[in-house]
Amino acid sequence: MMDELKIQWHSAFCSAMELILERDREHLEFIREYNLNTKPLEVDLMIIKKPAGYMVSDEIGRIFKEHNIIEYKSPEDKMNIDTFYKVNAYACLYKASGRRVNEIKSDNVTITLIRESKPEKLLRELEKEGFIIRNPYKGIYYTGSKTYFSTQIVVSKELEGEQHIWLQALTKNLDQENAGNLIRQAQSCKTLGDQRLADAVLAVSVKANHALFGNVKEDADMFEVLKELMADEIKAEFNAGIAMGEKRGEEIGKKRGEEKGAEKGLKALADVLKEMGLDFDSAYQAIIKTETYQKVSREQVRKYWK
Repeated sequence: MMDELKIQWHSAFCSAMELILERDREHLEFIREYNLNTKPLEVDLMIIKKPAGYMVSDEIGRIFKEHNIIEYKSPEDKMNIDTFYKVNAYACLYKASGRRVNEIKSDNVTITLIRESKPEKLLRELEKEGFIIRNPYKGIYYTGSKTYFSTQIVVSKELEGEQHIWLQALTKNLDQENAGNLIRQAQSCKTLGDQRLADAVLAVSVKANHALFGNVKEDADMFEVLKELMADEIKAEFNAGIAMGEKRGEEIGKKRGEEKGAEKGLKALADVLKEMGLDFDSAYQAIIKTETYQKVSREQVRKYWK
């Protein structure tokens, strides 16, 4: 299930960055998956800072100039010395993409690399190559001026400040305290646009930490808030899980016969719903709403609920 319903880390990351920089948003333009040339040459996020000399209030954005290239590495990706030089190459291509010669000045371009955990080996290798690593803010490392572009490495789990929960939630190791902080921050979003951004982060965080968020049910008030915030996402995941379970059942049924296929399909559907974090009663109600299993008994489902 987790592989088939792939976690959309990068989309949620872009939403998280917009929420973190919410106070400065009127002065910034966010361009997701900025296409440098052909499709493979694509940066995760480009942020254009509009007013010259404007200082972004959040620590992540203090380094920002007019053109800011952001590279995000999900918990499943590595960040190494080749990542560092690849993004520098992207910045060079972007600098050279102006309509006129030297229209985009190199000292007006920055690079930000973001990862959950600290890339210790990368930082050591940069120091060996002569870079001076500075740590001006908690979780933020500047790499000196050895390259053409001002560059920082952001370690999301080291960041401080409640606004950074949006980045810190993009992990498979969220703890109970931060899960509560994330839900409260999402609940505090006032505009429809911010609510949609928060929903994108919540959906990924819940999927990556489904066991943890299952425990939120113990806090009735918090659970109701989560259900309300994620009503559309839960419905979509729920329907996707049901469709997947039915599809598995139908495929097995074609191969092994109608009766055995129905039984295998019921087991597959029960497995999917259990993996989604549903309790038995909710799963049973979902199963009997499907066309294939309208008349299945609780006892038939129970034998697969282990």
